[in-house]
Amino acid sequence: AGHQREFFEHKKNVWIWYEGWKDAAGISKDITIRYEVRPSGVFKRVAGEKYEKLEGEELENFRIAAKNYLKLMKTKLYY
Repeated sequence: AGHQREFFEHKKNVWIWYEGWKDAAGISKDITIRYEVRPSGVFKRVAGEKYEKLEGEELENFRIAAKNYLKLMKTKLYY
């Protein structure tokens, strides 16, 4: 409750995680994370900062989320 979360494939090999919420003072906050899937790995950029390569658990979590998203889209689009 009070949060908006979105994860989707923006275009081929580019994924977006968006989260919006209100803090304790009622001020709206948000964050956008961009993920790029490249031949050399998966890279993320938070709020326009430099890209960082995903590794370990974070990389595995991304893979699981992307796989589940694609499975859901196939189910909903090709029902």
